[in-house]
Amino acid sequence: MASIGVNAVRTYHVRPALDHSACMAVFANLGIYLFVDLDDYVSQLDENTPGWTNQQKAYFEAVMDEFSQYDNVAGFFIGNENINSGKFLNMD
Repeated sequence: MASIGVNAVRTYHVRPALDHSACMAVFANLGIYLFVDLDDYVSQLDENTPGWTNQQKAYFEAVMDEFSQYDNVAGFFIGNENINSGKFLNMD
């Protein structure tokens, strides 16, 4: 990836309980930063019935706790797919 100029990668559905140190070290050595998605298939926000649960919050915190130790994490995000229909926007 670095050979073609990639300097940032977006990840989806990471598992915070796994060891990511080897992968993160490779990315760091290549100057590649990560944008880490906080959810997974169980904790993702549903665009049709958006809501928030303590289980989701705990999972999101676990992802942030795991990846906050790496200097090459550029940021975290969640729910970018949720505002994609008129029913969540004032269309008057």
